[in-house]
Formats: sequence, structure tokens, C-alpha cells
Amino acid sequence: MKLSGMFILLVLCLCSCTNKQVYNSVQNGNKFECEKLQTVQRDECRKRIGPSYEQYEDERKRLLKK
Repeated sequence: MKLSGMFILLVLCLCSCTNKQVYNSVQNGNKFECEKLQTVQRDECRKRIGPSYEQYEDERKRLLKK
């Protein structure tokens, strides 16, 4: 169920949102799912969420230049 919900959200966002909005929506969904976990699991989950959109975009551009 969690995967299908994220897929639907992603499809809807792709239809009307910018890349940044889609990225942030997915990140927020991931954060929300982390909050449902117990303390240790929640902390580990938060560590896996990833960088901000700006950090992600900077790294993506840097790698594309290589």
C-alpha cells in the first residue's frame, strides 16, 4: 500500500509540478513514514532520507559535467 500511494502521488505531481515540488513531496512522504517508526528505527530512517533539493541538484549538475 505504501508503495502504491507514493506512486500515485508521484504520477499526480509529475502532471502539474516542477521537479523541485515532486522531489520535496517525495521527501515529505518519506519523512512522514519515518515518524511512524520507533525511536531507533525512526532515527535510521531519517538518515536515509537524503539531501535537500538544492543539494541534490548541485550534485546532479556536478556529475553531469564530468
